[in-house]
Amino acid sequence: MKKKLAIIILIVLVAAAILLLGKFIRTPFSPEPKVDKELEEKLGSDFFTSFDTNEPADSDKNSAAISNIIREKLDETEPAPNKSSGDSSVGTSSVPPSEKEIVEKYLPRLDALQQLSTSRLETLVATAYQEYQEQRKSGSVNRVALAQKYMAAAERLESNIDKSFYSTVEQMKAELEENKHSTAIVDDIKKEYEKAKSSKRQELLKRMQNKK
Repeated sequence: MKKKLAIIILIVLVAAAILLLGKFIRTPFSPEPKVDKELEEKLGSDFFTSFDTNEPADSDKNSAAISNIIREKLDETEPAPNKSSGDSSVGTSSVPPSEKEIVEKYLPRLDALQQLSTSRLETLVATAYQEYQEQRKSGSVNRVALAQKYMAAAERLESNIDKSFYSTVEQMKAELEENKHSTAIVDDIKKEYEKAKSSKRQELLKRMQNKK
């Protein structure tokens, strides 16, 4: 019974270290090249660096997708279209894109990055747990090394996905400014992204705490 309790406590501690790193812990861990190589062999060479997917996120399967929340905000603030008399297709000059059109262009990419962030965090936690089980079976569990290894991995993953996400947001912001639109929606997107990450950490941590 004591042994089982110790195992559960260790799982929770490792999971907590990984999940709460981005929000509450900013201690920089720099794993040796050997550890980096080992993680890449386990997870794939592009696990920490490749986020260039243009596949749209499936909003139907993720009610918390950024696009769903941001579209609601846009619908609340979008002014009614300006109807002009006569045939608008005759003698009209190029019309700049609306705020909604610009934001809509970037939402699929932002959704994809949000979902990628949460799915890869799931993979990282599962990999940490699997390695812990392997070490336990061989009688060579190194709690500190294991925690530091996956904390560093989580930090590396989050940092790289954040760079890609915020780079996309800045492109959107620049296009909004270029077309003389408000950029208030940018702050909303950033808040929703950070909120989604925090919610996912808490979800995974709770799941690990309930693990038997």
